[in-house]
Amino acid sequence: MPENRRALQSWGARLQSHPLLPGIPAPAANYWGEIVEWAGWALAAWPSLPAAAFALFTFANLAPRGARHHQWCVPQLLL
Repeated sequence: MPENRRALQSWGARLQSHPLLPGIPAPAANYWGEIVEWAGWALAAWPSLPAAAFALFTFANLAPRGARHHQWCVPQLLL
């Protein structure tokens, strides 16, 4: 067992998932919620090119963060 995993276990760390997205760590689910929120805003302001660009750039920024967080979090905290 890796040393940092043992330390996390001694602290009582657990992998918590979002209630609506089981199996996805909570911070990664928060990134997903932001993406959905801004995509909905872009749809509500549909003919607006800046709104669509903002939603696209939000996805381009937060999707890789959520994926990297998920890749790190699952092996570290899955006990």
